Amino acid sequence: MDTLEGLKFVLQTRPEDIFAPVTSNESESSPPQIQMRILQLDTLEKALQAQSGRDDLEDLRALAGEFSCKLRDLLKHYTTLQQSSNVASTRRALWDGCAAVLLRIARNICVSNVANYQNVLRETLFVHPVRDCILSATNRIKIEQQQMSSLIVLKASVQLLSNFLTGSNPNQHYVWTELIKDANSPLSNLCIAAVNGYGDDMLIANIAMLVHNASIKSSDRQQSLLTSPGAVAILKSLIAYLKRSGADPGQAKSFYWINLLIRSVIPKLDRLFNAVDDDAKSEFWVPSMEQETILDILDADVEEKHEKDANNPEAPLALNLDDLAFLLSLLGKIAPAVELVLRSSSTSSSSSSSSTGDRPVRVTYLIASIVSTVITGPCPPSVKQSLLERGCLEHICRVLSDSYKWGSGEINAVNAKERDATKSIDFGLRASLIQLLANLAYKCREVQDALRTMGALPLVLNGCRSDDNNPLVREWAIFAVRNICEDNDENQRYIADLKPQGVAENPDLDKLGLKAEVDSATGKLRFMPKDED
Repeated sequence: MDTLEGLKFVLQTRPEDIFAPVTSNESESSPPQIQMRILQLDTLEKALQAQSGRDDLEDLRALAGEFSCKLRDLLKHYTTLQQSSNVASTRRALWDGCAAVLLRIARNICVSNVANYQNVLRETLFVHPVRDCILSATNRIKIEQQQMSSLIVLKASVQLLSNFLTGSNPNQHYVWTELIKDANSPLSNLCIAAVNGYGDDMLIANIAMLVHNASIKSSDRQQSLLTSPGAVAILKSLIAYLKRSGADPGQAKSFYWINLLIRSVIPKLDRLFNAVDDDAKSEFWVPSMEQETILDILDADVEEKHEKDANNPEAPLALNLDDLAFLLSLLGKIAPAVELVLRSSSTSSSSSSSSTGDRPVRVTYLIASIVSTVITGPCPPSVKQSLLERGCLEHICRVLSDSYKWGSGEINAVNAKERDATKSIDFGLRASLIQLLANLAYKCREVQDALRTMGALPLVLNGCRSDDNNPLVREWAIFAVRNICEDNDENQRYIADLKPQGVAENPDLDKLGLKAEVDSATGKLRFMPKDED
């Protein structure tokens, strides 16, 4: 069957001839008529696919309107049949097979060079029965016997809509309004069901592609993606799927499209964060799983850009000043929750915590990593000065102080066998915060002076010792001291004038039967047995 014959076959065929309703004298287990129709339609689909991108589809140009109306009526007939009761799953599956091929035929026409066929589909209200296909299949997919065939219809429907709206702003607006933006919209219900239920990666990838293509070139729809109930529900579900599934970037189609969708709205970072905030009421603000995932993606993005622009001193910063200030303001917002987590961990017999309970610490680490990467290298001093003026330094120092007060202590040879440092919930936190301070102080006199005047230099100096719970913290602390003291006589004198005040209690020395004290004559530390006067 060539393309013209296939088109005429569809145009001349009644809906009941394709979908073949159940008759009283027909064996339910053997419906050969539908199987034959599926083969004929499948042949037409493959013929259209082979001709995709060619300029000689004059037959389709002449029949576009009529053919669109016919496909619309066939899909309407299909959704009506699926509402019938007392129909065996095998028959419904065959109806699904016919509908899926019809949807793929329309999809293949959309990607061909048929002039304005996407607009023809819109003008003939073709999207309405496609919407009904999605609604029907979403409801039936919860039934185990109908799950596979319903998935086929859903994937074909979403693929068709993605091709229908590509490159057409009116079609993008039409799909956004009809299927996406409202609460309980067909696509939001489908996305929630797909993520929380059967989790077909290709279908979820198709949903992410559809939402991305519908919003990407419209500032209004980009804003709506962060405010409209249906769009926000889709966004949160996709992010949750990405986090829970641990999708492999090299294997999962969903990873590419969900990341692309999130990256398209990362320039609106504060609004994106607000859109996916956790609605749960709590004494302290605790970031949501979706917000943590956004930071994971952002961390990877700025690291990639940093490596790409490493040899280009003229390259712009990976994030603008407002985004940097917003991220650091989150440290102040999250500080009470971090303190609570660290205090709870310090009094608990276990060093591990639940995935939700230690999220404030993980988010703090991510924020420090992101901002530190962005300001590494040729960052204008004016950016650091502006961050200082917005109170960002106080937020960093508060969390760093709490990490000393309540966080995990350094691990040495005495207790290394008793505890695995990588299981500490604040593993690497202190090092990341000192690294951030080191980069902020680099060639910025205002930050150098502020660290001294706010009494934060001891926080940096305390990091100048080995700590298995914070790899490289000693190196970062020494680098921070170097940056803080560079061309700054006041800071150099401040550190030079420091004197030992005493020796803190050390359980590890107690286990060895030793004590330490400061020699009043020399100011040096000396060790002696505990029972020695």
